[in-house]
Amino acid sequence: MTRPRRNGASPTASFRARAHAGFLLCAAALLLATAPLRADNWAPNLTTFATWHDNATNAEATVDQIDSLEIGTDILASQRYSFGRDDALQLTGHFAGEWWPRYRGLLNGAAGARAAWLHTFGVGPTAPVFSAEIGGNYVGAYEGDRSGTAASLTFSLRKRFDDRWRAVLTQQFDRHYARAPVFDVEATQTTLELSNDITDVTRLVASVHYRDGDVVTYSGNPRGEVAAIASAEREVDTFDRPMIAYSVNARTWGAKFSVVRALNESTAIIAAYSWRATEQNPVQFTNHRASISIVTQF
Repeated sequence: MTRPRRNGASPTASFRARAHAGFLLCAAALLLATAPLRADNWAPNLTTFATWHDNATNAEATVDQIDSLEIGTDILASQRYSFGRDDALQLTGHFAGEWWPRYRGLLNGAAGARAAWLHTFGVGPTAPVFSAEIGGNYVGAYEGDRSGTAASLTFSLRKRFDDRWRAVLTQQFDRHYARAPVFDVEATQTTLELSNDITDVTRLVASVHYRDGDVVTYSGNPRGEVAAIASAEREVDTFDRPMIAYSVNARTWGAKFSVVRALNESTAIIAAYSWRATEQNPVQFTNHRASISIVTQF
């Protein structure tokens, strides 16, 4: 069942067309730029990770909260073009995949491109850097209704204070158009990150974020009070039991703590823990995640 959105009408065909066009333009720009370049100019960066979710269903009732393991990979390949001393254009190809061993419906893959403009204010390692990035992905999922196109716009400001301390402020706008409206996502997120190199090979990273936008929460029983605020709802068996998925617009506060350890000049391991609290009366739930990642720069 699909309900009209509370904050405006449902996405129109013209909005979908613009998202598709943005994705295609971004991909085309990437292909045109790579044509005259050698493959070794696009050295890939590979991240593999395993994440434990304590509440993969974003459920409020304890009986509906399902924990699960997620395994994934993310590949980035970039090329930067300098324009004068202070500006640069960075083009990036992106491929990703996620596998949930217990729930094959969540298996998915993504392919897309990004283009970012970077401007450095001044000279030297402590000069702040501003960037504006647009991106687009095609997402294919085993559970076909989750498939679709995604677009993003991200602004960030990076500042290095000395040899050890640095901070990043990021504002991100995301839009995902899925085949089923309940899996559509429109959200904004603000993140502040602070990191410290405690040794030559170890870094501590802490971040906080605020997110405002669509989330999908699942319930094993119909919830009329949630249906009343949901933009869409749908019966699913993604988690090997009958459940109802509700898309609601909610606010999320979160924090993340990571330890990054370099293993050699091209490989690092990251251990992270994150916490999130989401609410939109009458919906309220928390998420805890623990992950291990290995990052390799080829």
